Amino acid sequence: MTTLTSLLAAHLDGSATISQTIAASYARHRAHGDDAIFITLRPEAEVLAEAEALQAEGPRGRALWGIPVAVKDNIDVAGLPTTAACPAFAFTPARDATVVARLRAAGAIVIGKTNLDQFATGLNGTRSPYGVPRNALRADLVPGGSSSGSASAVAAAPSAALVRNPKPRRVRSGSSAPPARRMPLRRAAAAAVTGRPAPRSAARPPLQHRPPARSVRLARSAPRAMPSRVRHAPSRAAATRMTAPR
Repeated sequence: MTTLTSLLAAHLDGSATISQTIAASYARHRAHGDDAIFITLRPEAEVLAEAEALQAEGPRGRALWGIPVAVKDNIDVAGLPTTAACPAFAFTPARDATVVARLRAAGAIVIGKTNLDQFATGLNGTRSPYGVPRNALRADLVPGGSSSGSASAVAAAPSAALVRNPKPRRVRSGSSAPPARRMPLRRAAAAAVTGRPAPRSAARPPLQHRPPARSVRLARSAPRAMPSRVRHAPSRAAATRMTAPR
């Protein structure tokens, strides 16, 4: 099984280049054939150019050197629209959210922004005008929400890791509610790394972040730049028997 650790080891020992990893990620996405996973997917040529530049720089001790990452689309990535699955809300930020900046500093490559229940207020993953991501295990099951595209991106393997968010403490709605974390992960047989809440910003309330991962082993290889604890490692049998919309 491919993990963050094995991908990084391949980059470091030269058995795979970062460009090869990125090209394989896009190839898996095309083969999976689910356009509803991403709301915004960066052009492959653009990401490959970034990969080549990162390869030329060398690892420099970066814990995620060349790892492809998908970001839930209510977290800012500079130059890519943030929609929260609501076209009327969409805007293009000029700078990265703190978690994205730290991931990039650790060598990760953002490949796109993933689908979600609108404003992260849903449990089934079916409340988005951008389509419903398929459950990566069984197409007749809903993907779970609100991080539907995020869990599907990891389970279907265009992304090795992803970033999604809870809301501030004591707010039990949207991404902060336990089902919003667990539903998509369990339905994709994925595990999660839970990050600590970030402090509020004077400019705007922060979008806080926790990246689900493909396995506990993968999750434990998350960078020290994001203090975390491993949570929610379900089995495939945990997929909820709720039929997908037709």
